[in-house]
Amino acid sequence: MFFPLPQYRLFCCSGNRHYSTYYIDGAKVGESAVAPYVYNWDTTLYTDGSHTIQAKAYDAANNQGTSSTVTVSVNNNTNPAPMGSWSTITTTNQPVNNWTRMGSYYSSLTGKTYLVGGWNSSNSRYQQAVSVYDPATKTFSTMPDLPRGLERPFVIARSGYLYVMGGIYNNGTTYGGSNNTVYRISLSAPTAWETLSDAPRNISKSGFAVQGNIVYVYGGDFDGMLKFDLSSRVWTDVNQSSPRGFGAWYPSGFATPDGLVHFYGGRNQALNKTLYNDTVTFNPTTGEYNMTTIPAYGTPRDIAPAFVLNNKVYIVGGEINANVVTNTAETIVYDIGSGTGSRITDAPVVSRDHALGASGGNLLMFLQGQVYSLDPNGTPITPVDISNPVEVHITNDGFNQSYAGIDGQNIIWKDNSDGYDQIYLYNYTTGIKTKITNTTGAKGAPYIKGNLIVYTDSTAGLEGTYLYRIHDGSSTKIIDGTGARNFRISGDYMVYLA
Repeated sequence: MFFPLPQYRLFCCSGNRHYSTYYIDGAKVGESAVAPYVYNWDTTLYTDGSHTIQAKAYDAANNQGTSSTVTVSVNNNTNPAPMGSWSTITTTNQPVNNWTRMGSYYSSLTGKTYLVGGWNSSNSRYQQAVSVYDPATKTFSTMPDLPRGLERPFVIARSGYLYVMGGIYNNGTTYGGSNNTVYRISLSAPTAWETLSDAPRNISKSGFAVQGNIVYVYGGDFDGMLKFDLSSRVWTDVNQSSPRGFGAWYPSGFATPDGLVHFYGGRNQALNKTLYNDTVTFNPTTGEYNMTTIPAYGTPRDIAPAFVLNNKVYIVGGEINANVVTNTAETIVYDIGSGTGSRITDAPVVSRDHALGASGGNLLMFLQGQVYSLDPNGTPITPVDISNPVEVHITNDGFNQSYAGIDGQNIIWKDNSDGYDQIYLYNYTTGIKTKITNTTGAKGAPYIKGNLIVYTDSTAGLEGTYLYRIHDGSSTKIIDGTGARNFRISGDYMVYLA
Protein backbone atom coordinates (compact mmCIF):
# COMPACT_ATOMS: atom_id res chain seq x y z
CA MET A 1 0.00 0.00 0.00
CA PHE A 2 1.04 3.63 -0.27
CA PHE A 3 1.43 4.81 3.30
CA PRO A 4 1.81 8.63 3.43
CA LEU A 5 4.09 9.82 6.21
CA PRO A 6 2.87 12.71 8.33
CA GLN A 7 3.69 15.95 6.56
CA TYR A 8 6.54 17.04 8.83
CA ARG A 9 7.05 20.78 8.88
CA LEU A 10 10.44 20.89 10.60
CA PHE A 11 12.06 24.08 11.83
CA CYS A 12 15.80 24.21 12.37
CA CYS A 13 17.42 25.61 15.46
CA SER A 14 18.21 28.85 13.58
CA GLY A 15 17.43 30.40 10.21
CA ASN A 16 15.00 29.10 7.62
CA ARG A 17 14.59 25.57 6.33
CA HIS A 18 16.78 24.83 3.32
CA TYR A 19 16.19 21.12 2.80
CA SER A 20 15.19 18.01 4.73
CA THR A 21 16.19 14.33 4.72
CA TYR A 22 14.19 11.24 5.64
CA TYR A 23 15.21 7.94 7.27
CA ILE A 24 13.53 4.55 7.57
CA ASP A 25 15.12 2.04 9.94
CA GLY A 26 18.10 4.35 10.22
CA ALA A 27 18.81 4.39 6.47
CA LYS A 28 18.43 7.57 4.46
CA VAL A 29 15.71 7.08 1.82
CA GLY A 30 15.05 10.56 0.43
CA GLU A 31 15.39 14.29 0.67
CA SER A 32 13.40 17.36 -0.29
CA ALA A 33 14.29 20.98 -0.97
CA VAL A 34 10.72 22.04 -1.78
CA ALA A 35 7.86 22.85 0.62
CA PRO A 36 5.99 21.13 2.18
CA TYR A 37 9.10 18.94 2.71
CA VAL A 38 7.42 15.53 2.57
CA TYR A 39 8.71 12.07 1.71
CA ASN A 40 6.07 9.57 0.56
CA TRP A 41 6.88 6.07 1.77
CA ASP A 42 5.92 3.08 -0.39
CA THR A 43 5.63 0.40 2.31
CA THR A 44 5.45 -2.41 -0.27
CA LEU A 45 9.25 -2.16 -0.45
CA TYR A 46 9.46 -3.20 3.23
CA THR A 47 8.53 -6.29 5.22
CA ASP A 48 5.48 -6.34 7.47
CA GLY A 49 6.18 -5.46 11.10
CA SER A 50 7.76 -2.61 13.05
CA HIS A 51 9.86 0.07 11.36
CA THR A 52 11.27 3.38 12.54
CA ILE A 53 10.95 6.70 10.74
CA GLN A 54 12.78 9.97 11.33
CA ALA A 55 13.34 13.31 9.57
CA LYS A 56 16.13 15.87 9.70
CA ALA A 57 15.98 19.50 8.57
CA TYR A 58 18.79 21.84 7.58
CA ASP A 59 19.01 25.58 7.07
CA ALA A 60 21.19 27.41 4.54
CA ALA A 61 24.11 27.39 7.02
CA ASN A 62 23.72 23.58 7.34
CA ASN A 63 22.47 23.79 10.93
CA GLN A 64 20.54 20.60 11.66
CA GLY A 65 17.28 19.85 13.46
CA THR A 66 16.29 16.22 14.09
CA SER A 67 12.83 14.84 14.78
CA SER A 68 12.18 12.16 17.36
CA THR A 69 12.25 8.58 16.09
CA VAL A 70 8.76 7.17 15.57
CA THR A 71 7.98 3.45 15.40
CA VAL A 72 5.19 2.35 13.07
CA SER A 73 3.73 -1.01 12.12
CA VAL A 74 3.51 -2.00 8.45
CA ASN A 75 0.98 -4.56 7.27
CA ASN A 76 0.90 -4.68 3.49
CA ASN A 77 -1.22 -7.83 3.45
CA THR A 78 -4.35 -5.92 4.55
CA ASN A 79 -4.68 -4.43 1.05
CA PRO A 80 -6.48 -6.53 -1.56
CA ALA A 81 -4.78 -7.34 -4.85
CA PRO A 82 -5.31 -4.75 -7.62
CA MET A 83 -8.82 -5.10 -9.05
CA GLY A 84 -10.25 -4.36 -12.45
CA SER A 85 -9.80 -5.92 -15.87
CA TRP A 86 -8.88 -4.34 -19.21
CA SER A 87 -10.19 -5.50 -22.57
CA THR A 88 -9.77 -4.39 -26.20
CA ILE A 89 -12.76 -3.00 -28.09
CA THR A 90 -13.17 -3.65 -31.82
CA THR A 91 -14.23 -0.38 -33.45
CA THR A 92 -14.98 0.98 -36.93
CA ASN A 93 -13.71 4.11 -38.69
CA GLN A 94 -10.93 4.39 -36.12
CA PRO A 95 -8.24 7.07 -36.59
CA VAL A 96 -4.87 6.10 -38.04
CA ASN A 97 -2.42 4.11 -35.93
CA ASN A 98 -0.04 7.03 -35.33
CA TRP A 99 -2.70 8.93 -33.39
CA THR A 100 -1.38 9.93 -29.92
CA ARG A 101 -1.23 12.85 -27.45
CA MET A 102 -4.83 13.94 -27.94
CA GLY A 103 -6.99 16.04 -25.70
CA SER A 104 -10.30 14.40 -24.77
CA TYR A 105 -13.63 14.99 -23.06
CA TYR A 106 -16.46 12.58 -22.26
CA SER A 107 -19.91 14.18 -22.31
CA SER A 108 -22.50 12.49 -20.11
CA LEU A 109 -25.18 14.33 -22.08
CA THR A 110 -24.26 12.86 -25.46
CA GLY A 111 -22.59 9.70 -24.10
CA LYS A 112 -19.69 10.32 -26.51
CA THR A 113 -15.98 11.04 -26.12
CA TYR A 114 -14.45 13.89 -28.13
CA LEU A 115 -10.81 13.40 -29.14
CA VAL A 116 -9.01 16.56 -30.25
CA GLY A 117 -5.66 17.13 -31.95
CA GLY A 118 -2.70 14.88 -31.25
CA TRP A 119 0.59 13.86 -32.84
CA ASN A 120 1.03 12.37 -36.31
CA SER A 121 4.37 10.53 -36.40
CA SER A 122 4.21 10.04 -40.19
CA ASN A 123 4.71 13.76 -40.83
CA SER A 124 5.96 14.92 -37.39
CA ARG A 125 3.07 17.34 -37.09
CA TYR A 126 0.42 18.10 -34.50
CA GLN A 127 -3.00 17.21 -35.82
CA GLN A 128 -6.02 19.43 -36.42
CA ALA A 129 -8.36 16.43 -36.57
CA VAL A 130 -11.32 16.02 -34.19
CA SER A 131 -12.80 12.54 -33.72
CA VAL A 132 -15.96 11.53 -31.88
CA TYR A 133 -16.31 8.06 -30.37
CA ASP A 134 -19.79 6.62 -29.79
CA PRO A 135 -19.58 3.62 -27.42
CA ALA A 136 -23.14 2.58 -28.29
CA THR A 137 -22.12 1.76 -31.89
CA LYS A 138 -18.34 1.45 -31.25
CA THR A 139 -17.85 3.82 -34.16
CA PHE A 140 -15.76 6.94 -34.76
CA SER A 141 -16.96 9.96 -36.67
CA THR A 142 -15.36 13.32 -37.39
CA MET A 143 -15.98 17.02 -36.75
CA PRO A 144 -14.46 20.03 -38.54
CA ASP A 145 -10.70 20.36 -38.11
CA LEU A 146 -9.24 22.71 -35.52
CA PRO A 147 -7.84 26.04 -36.76
CA ARG A 148 -4.35 24.77 -35.85
CA GLY A 149 -2.73 21.47 -34.98
CA LEU A 150 -2.46 20.89 -31.21
CA GLU A 151 -0.73 18.44 -28.90
CA ARG A 152 -2.38 17.60 -25.54
CA PRO A 153 -4.98 20.40 -25.48
CA PHE A 154 -7.63 20.65 -22.76
CA VAL A 155 -11.18 19.86 -23.93
CA ILE A 156 -14.52 20.56 -22.20
CA ALA A 157 -18.18 20.57 -23.30
CA ARG A 158 -20.64 23.02 -21.76
CA SER A 159 -23.97 24.56 -22.79
CA GLY A 160 -23.99 22.97 -26.24
CA TYR A 161 -20.41 23.87 -27.15
CA LEU A 162 -17.10 22.04 -27.24
CA TYR A 163 -14.22 24.19 -25.94
CA VAL A 164 -10.52 23.65 -26.60
CA MET A 165 -7.60 25.50 -25.00
CA GLY A 166 -3.96 25.01 -24.08
CA GLY A 167 -1.60 22.50 -25.64
CA ILE A 168 1.30 23.08 -28.02
CA TYR A 169 0.77 24.11 -31.64
CA ASN A 170 2.56 23.85 -34.97
CA ASN A 171 3.57 26.94 -36.91
CA GLY A 172 3.62 25.73 -40.49
CA THR A 173 5.91 22.71 -40.37
CA THR A 174 7.74 23.70 -37.18
CA TYR A 175 7.12 23.75 -33.45
CA GLY A 176 5.09 26.86 -32.65
CA GLY A 177 4.84 27.10 -28.85
CA SER A 178 2.09 27.51 -26.31
CA ASN A 179 -1.49 27.65 -27.55
CA ASN A 180 -3.14 30.25 -25.31
CA THR A 181 -6.19 30.70 -27.53
CA VAL A 182 -9.62 29.32 -26.63
CA TYR A 183 -11.65 27.78 -29.47
CA ARG A 184 -15.23 26.54 -29.45
CA ILE A 185 -17.67 24.83 -31.81
CA SER A 186 -21.39 24.08 -31.59
CA LEU A 187 -22.19 20.44 -30.87
CA SER A 188 -25.63 20.62 -32.47
CA ALA A 189 -24.42 22.31 -35.68
CA PRO A 190 -20.63 21.79 -35.85
CA THR A 191 -19.81 23.78 -38.96
CA ALA A 192 -16.89 26.01 -37.93
CA TRP A 193 -14.70 26.80 -34.93
CA GLU A 194 -14.93 30.19 -33.23
CA THR A 195 -11.79 31.88 -31.90
CA LEU A 196 -12.28 33.33 -28.40
CA SER A 197 -9.93 35.24 -26.09
CA ASP A 198 -6.32 34.36 -25.28
CA ALA A 199 -5.14 33.39 -21.81
CA PRO A 200 -2.95 36.06 -20.14
CA ARG A 201 -0.19 33.47 -19.57
CA ASN A 202 1.30 30.47 -21.37
CA ILE A 203 -0.89 27.48 -20.53
CA SER A 204 0.55 24.71 -22.73
CA LYS A 205 1.97 22.75 -19.75
CA SER A 206 -0.70 23.63 -17.18
CA GLY A 207 -3.26 21.44 -15.44
CA PHE A 208 -7.00 22.08 -15.98
CA ALA A 209 -10.03 21.39 -13.78
CA VAL A 210 -13.66 22.49 -14.19
CA GLN A 211 -16.28 23.41 -11.56
CA GLY A 212 -19.57 24.44 -13.16
CA ASN A 213 -18.76 26.89 -15.94
CA ILE A 214 -15.34 27.87 -14.59
CA VAL A 215 -12.12 26.34 -15.91
CA TYR A 216 -9.25 26.54 -13.38
CA VAL A 217 -5.76 26.53 -14.87
CA TYR A 218 -2.82 25.76 -12.58
CA GLY A 219 0.95 25.63 -13.00
CA GLY A 220 2.98 25.03 -16.12
CA ASP A 221 5.08 28.01 -17.19
CA PHE A 222 3.75 30.17 -14.34
CA ASP A 223 3.33 29.86 -10.59
CA GLY A 224 -0.28 30.49 -9.72
CA MET A 225 -3.86 30.02 -10.89
CA LEU A 226 -6.00 31.40 -13.72
CA LYS A 227 -9.69 30.90 -14.32
CA PHE A 228 -11.75 31.11 -17.49
CA ASP A 229 -15.50 31.74 -17.32
CA LEU A 230 -17.14 29.73 -20.11
CA SER A 231 -20.27 31.90 -19.87
CA SER A 232 -18.69 35.37 -20.06
CA ARG A 233 -15.54 34.09 -21.82
CA VAL A 234 -13.37 36.22 -19.55
CA TRP A 235 -9.99 35.29 -18.05
CA THR A 236 -9.12 36.19 -14.44
CA ASP A 237 -5.83 35.88 -12.54
CA VAL A 238 -6.91 34.14 -9.32
CA ASN A 239 -3.71 33.74 -7.35
CA GLN A 240 -0.09 34.72 -7.96
CA SER A 241 1.52 31.91 -5.99
CA SER A 242 1.09 28.25 -5.05
CA PRO A 243 2.21 26.10 -2.10
CA ARG A 244 5.05 24.66 -4.14
CA GLY A 245 6.47 28.06 -5.03
CA PHE A 246 6.88 27.13 -8.71
CA GLY A 247 4.74 26.19 -11.69
CA ALA A 248 4.51 22.38 -11.84
CA TRP A 249 4.56 21.11 -15.42
CA TYR A 250 1.79 18.77 -16.61
CA PRO A 251 -0.18 18.12 -13.39
CA SER A 252 -3.42 16.10 -13.65
CA GLY A 253 -6.44 18.29 -12.91
CA PHE A 254 -9.87 17.21 -11.67
CA ALA A 255 -12.80 18.58 -9.67
CA THR A 256 -14.75 16.97 -6.81
CA PRO A 257 -18.42 17.36 -5.76
CA ASP A 258 -17.45 19.41 -2.70
CA GLY A 259 -16.63 22.34 -5.00
CA LEU A 260 -12.84 21.94 -4.78
CA VAL A 261 -10.39 21.59 -7.67
CA HIS A 262 -7.28 19.43 -7.47
CA PHE A 263 -4.00 19.04 -9.36
CA TYR A 264 -2.18 15.75 -8.89
CA GLY A 265 1.52 15.17 -9.54
CA GLY A 266 3.48 17.20 -12.05
CA ARG A 267 7.13 18.07 -12.61
CA ASN A 268 9.53 20.61 -11.15
CA GLN A 269 11.46 21.41 -14.31
CA ALA A 270 14.01 23.56 -12.47
CA LEU A 271 14.78 20.95 -9.76
CA ASN A 272 16.26 18.19 -11.92
CA LYS A 273 12.78 17.47 -13.33
CA THR A 274 11.62 16.09 -9.98
CA LEU A 275 8.20 14.40 -10.18
CA TYR A 276 5.47 14.44 -7.51
CA ASN A 277 2.63 12.23 -6.30
CA ASP A 278 0.94 14.71 -3.97
CA THR A 279 -2.03 16.94 -4.79
CA VAL A 280 -2.47 20.71 -4.73
CA THR A 281 -6.08 21.49 -3.76
CA PHE A 282 -7.65 24.90 -4.42
CA ASN A 283 -10.84 26.18 -2.79
CA PRO A 284 -12.55 28.61 -5.21
CA THR A 285 -14.72 30.03 -2.40
CA THR A 286 -11.91 30.99 -0.03
CA GLY A 287 -9.11 31.36 -2.59
CA GLU A 288 -6.89 29.13 -0.44
CA TYR A 289 -4.57 26.26 -1.34
CA ASN A 290 -4.11 23.06 0.63
CA MET A 291 -1.57 20.24 0.22
CA THR A 292 -3.12 17.79 2.69
CA THR A 293 -6.74 17.39 1.51
CA ILE A 294 -5.75 14.37 -0.58
CA PRO A 295 -2.94 12.07 0.67
CA ALA A 296 0.00 11.33 -1.62
CA TYR A 297 -0.37 8.06 -3.47
CA GLY A 298 0.99 6.15 -6.46
CA THR A 299 4.31 6.55 -8.25
CA PRO A 300 5.33 10.22 -8.78
CA ARG A 301 4.51 11.23 -12.35
CA ASP A 302 3.46 13.90 -14.83
CA ILE A 303 1.57 13.85 -18.18
CA ALA A 304 -0.96 11.40 -16.71
CA PRO A 305 -4.60 11.88 -17.77
CA ALA A 306 -7.11 11.99 -14.89
CA PHE A 307 -10.76 10.99 -15.17
CA VAL A 308 -13.60 11.16 -12.62
CA LEU A 309 -16.05 8.26 -12.86
CA ASN A 310 -18.64 7.21 -10.27
CA ASN A 311 -17.09 9.36 -7.52
CA LYS A 312 -13.61 7.98 -8.13
CA VAL A 313 -10.62 9.61 -9.78
CA TYR A 314 -8.60 7.41 -12.14
CA ILE A 315 -4.99 8.31 -13.00
CA VAL A 316 -3.74 6.14 -15.87
CA GLY A 317 -0.10 5.78 -16.90
CA GLY A 318 2.07 8.85 -17.30
CA GLU A 319 5.78 9.72 -17.20
CA ILE A 320 7.71 8.48 -14.14
CA ASN A 321 11.20 9.66 -15.16
CA ALA A 322 11.49 12.93 -17.06
CA ASN A 323 15.30 12.89 -17.29
CA VAL A 324 15.56 9.56 -19.13
CA VAL A 325 12.01 9.49 -20.50
CA THR A 326 10.31 6.52 -18.86
CA ASN A 327 6.57 5.90 -18.85
CA THR A 328 4.35 3.58 -16.82
CA ALA A 329 1.19 1.52 -17.13
CA GLU A 330 0.41 1.94 -13.42
CA THR A 331 -3.24 2.84 -12.87
CA ILE A 332 -4.29 4.33 -9.55
CA VAL A 333 -7.68 5.32 -8.22
CA TYR A 334 -8.63 7.87 -5.58
CA ASP A 335 -11.95 7.23 -3.85
CA ILE A 336 -13.50 10.65 -3.23
CA GLY A 337 -15.93 9.27 -0.64
CA SER A 338 -13.42 7.45 1.57
CA GLY A 339 -10.49 9.77 0.85
CA THR A 340 -8.11 6.90 0.07
CA GLY A 341 -5.87 6.13 -2.87
CA SER A 342 -5.07 2.65 -4.15
CA ARG A 343 -3.70 0.82 -7.13
CA ILE A 344 -5.83 -0.92 -9.73
CA THR A 345 -4.81 -3.33 -12.51
CA ASP A 346 -2.16 -1.81 -14.82
CA ALA A 347 -3.21 -0.44 -18.19
CA PRO A 348 -2.60 -2.75 -21.18
CA VAL A 349 0.12 -0.44 -22.57
CA VAL A 350 2.85 1.73 -21.08
CA SER A 351 2.01 5.28 -22.11
CA ARG A 352 1.90 9.01 -21.41
CA ASP A 353 0.32 9.73 -24.82
CA HIS A 354 -3.22 8.39 -24.41
CA ALA A 355 -6.62 9.97 -23.78
CA LEU A 356 -9.47 8.85 -21.52
CA GLY A 357 -13.23 8.60 -21.84
CA ALA A 358 -16.09 6.46 -20.53
CA SER A 359 -18.78 3.99 -21.50
CA GLY A 360 -21.36 3.45 -18.79
CA GLY A 361 -19.42 2.47 -15.67
CA ASN A 362 -16.27 1.55 -17.61
CA LEU A 363 -13.22 3.72 -18.23
CA LEU A 364 -11.98 4.00 -21.83
CA MET A 365 -8.38 4.50 -22.94
CA PHE A 366 -7.59 5.76 -26.47
CA LEU A 367 -4.17 5.29 -28.07
CA GLN A 368 -2.95 4.86 -31.66
CA GLY A 369 -6.39 4.10 -33.07
CA GLN A 370 -7.08 1.48 -30.40
CA VAL A 371 -9.72 1.60 -27.65
CA TYR A 372 -9.27 -0.23 -24.35
CA SER A 373 -11.97 -0.62 -21.70
CA LEU A 374 -11.43 -0.95 -17.94
CA ASP A 375 -14.12 -2.68 -15.91
CA PRO A 376 -13.29 -1.45 -12.37
CA ASN A 377 -15.07 -4.46 -10.86
CA GLY A 378 -13.69 -7.05 -13.25
CA THR A 379 -11.52 -10.04 -12.39
CA PRO A 380 -8.03 -8.89 -11.45
CA ILE A 381 -4.92 -9.93 -13.30
CA THR A 382 -3.12 -12.53 -11.17
CA PRO A 383 0.42 -11.36 -10.36
CA VAL A 384 3.31 -13.76 -10.86
CA ASP A 385 4.66 -15.20 -7.62
CA ILE A 386 8.42 -15.16 -8.15
CA SER A 387 8.91 -17.45 -5.14
CA ASN A 388 7.74 -20.30 -7.39
CA PRO A 389 10.44 -22.01 -9.45
CA VAL A 390 9.46 -20.28 -12.70
CA GLU A 391 12.03 -18.73 -15.04
CA VAL A 392 11.05 -15.27 -16.24
CA HIS A 393 12.99 -13.59 -19.07
CA ILE A 394 13.36 -9.86 -18.47
CA THR A 395 15.66 -9.42 -21.49
CA ASN A 396 15.20 -11.13 -24.83
CA ASP A 397 17.34 -9.13 -27.26
CA GLY A 398 20.38 -11.42 -27.58
CA PHE A 399 22.83 -8.68 -26.62
CA ASN A 400 25.45 -8.92 -23.93
CA GLN A 401 24.10 -8.54 -20.41
CA SER A 402 26.40 -8.69 -17.39
CA TYR A 403 26.89 -7.77 -13.73
CA ALA A 404 23.32 -8.46 -12.58
CA GLY A 405 22.37 -7.40 -9.05
CA ILE A 406 19.20 -7.54 -6.97
CA ASP A 407 17.87 -5.88 -3.82
CA GLY A 408 14.23 -6.27 -2.76
CA GLN A 409 12.05 -6.10 -5.89
CA ASN A 410 14.63 -4.27 -8.01
CA ILE A 411 17.09 -5.91 -10.43
CA ILE A 412 20.00 -4.11 -12.14
CA TRP A 413 22.44 -5.11 -14.88
CA LYS A 414 24.76 -3.77 -17.57
CA ASP A 415 23.52 -4.08 -21.17
CA ASN A 416 24.88 -3.00 -24.59
CA SER A 417 21.69 -3.49 -26.62
CA ASP A 418 21.85 0.09 -27.97
CA GLY A 419 25.50 -0.25 -28.98
CA TYR A 420 26.88 1.26 -25.78
CA ASP A 421 27.22 0.12 -22.18
CA GLN A 422 24.09 1.16 -20.28
CA ILE A 423 22.72 0.39 -16.81
CA TYR A 424 19.15 -0.95 -16.58
CA LEU A 425 16.73 -1.24 -13.65
CA TYR A 426 13.83 -3.72 -13.58
CA ASN A 427 11.10 -3.84 -10.94
CA TYR A 428 9.70 -7.37 -10.91
CA THR A 429 6.51 -6.31 -9.11
CA THR A 430 5.47 -3.67 -11.64
CA GLY A 431 7.27 -5.19 -14.63
CA ILE A 432 8.74 -1.77 -15.48
CA LYS A 433 12.21 -1.69 -17.07
CA THR A 434 14.10 1.61 -16.84
CA LYS A 435 17.24 2.60 -18.71
CA ILE A 436 18.96 4.74 -16.07
CA THR A 437 21.95 5.81 -18.19
CA ASN A 438 22.02 7.20 -21.72
CA THR A 439 25.70 7.97 -22.36
CA THR A 440 28.33 6.46 -24.66
CA GLY A 441 31.08 5.70 -22.15
CA ALA A 442 32.05 2.32 -20.70
CA LYS A 443 30.22 1.44 -17.47
CA GLY A 444 31.52 -0.51 -14.51
CA ALA A 445 29.64 -3.16 -12.54
CA PRO A 446 26.62 -1.49 -10.87
CA TYR A 447 25.69 -1.98 -7.21
CA ILE A 448 22.19 -1.60 -5.72
CA LYS A 449 21.13 -1.06 -2.12
CA GLY A 450 17.59 0.01 -1.27
CA ASN A 451 16.82 3.23 -3.13
CA LEU A 452 20.39 3.74 -4.40
CA ILE A 453 22.37 2.48 -7.39
CA VAL A 454 26.12 3.15 -7.78
CA TYR A 455 28.04 2.74 -11.06
CA THR A 456 31.05 4.13 -12.92
CA ASP A 457 30.88 5.91 -16.29
CA SER A 458 33.83 6.93 -18.49
CA THR A 459 31.99 9.06 -21.06
CA ALA A 460 34.36 11.39 -22.96
CA GLY A 461 37.27 9.55 -21.36
CA LEU A 462 36.60 11.07 -17.94
CA GLU A 463 35.69 8.29 -15.55
CA GLY A 464 33.58 9.08 -12.53
CA THR A 465 31.36 7.33 -10.01
CA TYR A 466 27.64 8.16 -10.02
CA LEU A 467 24.82 7.73 -7.51
CA TYR A 468 21.33 7.11 -8.94
CA ARG A 469 18.21 7.53 -6.73
CA ILE A 470 15.37 5.19 -7.72
CA HIS A 471 12.60 7.21 -6.05
CA ASP A 472 13.10 10.34 -8.18
CA GLY A 473 15.33 9.21 -11.06
CA SER A 474 18.09 11.69 -10.23
CA SER A 475 21.79 10.97 -10.81
CA THR A 476 24.75 12.68 -9.11
CA LYS A 477 28.48 12.38 -9.76
CA ILE A 478 30.02 11.61 -6.36
CA ILE A 479 33.64 10.61 -7.20
CA ASP A 480 36.04 11.99 -9.84
CA GLY A 481 38.74 9.72 -11.22
CA THR A 482 39.29 6.09 -12.12
CA GLY A 483 39.57 2.85 -10.23
CA ALA A 484 36.55 2.94 -7.89
CA ARG A 485 34.99 -0.53 -7.56
CA ASN A 486 33.40 -3.04 -5.16
CA PHE A 487 30.88 -0.60 -3.72
CA ARG A 488 28.94 -1.24 -0.50
CA ILE A 489 26.36 1.04 1.17
CA SER A 490 25.11 1.13 4.76
CA GLY A 491 22.93 3.99 5.96
CA ASP A 492 24.55 7.29 4.95
CA TYR A 493 27.94 5.75 4.16
CA MET A 494 29.51 4.05 1.17
CA VAL A 495 32.83 2.17 1.00
CA TYR A 496 34.72 1.11 -2.11
CA LEU A 497 38.11 -0.08 -3.32
CA ALA A 498 40.28 2.19 -5.44
